[in-house]
Amino acid sequence: MKKRITGAITFFSGIIAVMFVTYYLIDKGYYLDAEEIFFWLWMGIGGVSASLYVYWTSDGSSPFTENFKVKRENKLLKSKIEQKKLRKELEED
Repeated sequence: MKKRITGAITFFSGIIAVMFVTYYLIDKGYYLDAEEIFFWLWMGIGGVSASLYVYWTSDGSSPFTENFKVKRENKLLKSKIEQKKLRKELEED
């Protein structure tokens, strides 16, 4: 439950950061100096990457948890079984 809450907070914080950067850049217009451009670019990239990390890793949990490993092994075993079945069918024909 804690991971889901933390993931939701991180995801929405990233979206809010991107919205704030967009609003600021539209409001400020073409009057930005180099420091401001790098700062707001950094803020935007940070917001996008935080949101994407939470989205891709299912609420920010590590992709290499036991559950993930078991699912990956099951998928691999299923594909091997299917390959054996197809090979037997090809050999019979």
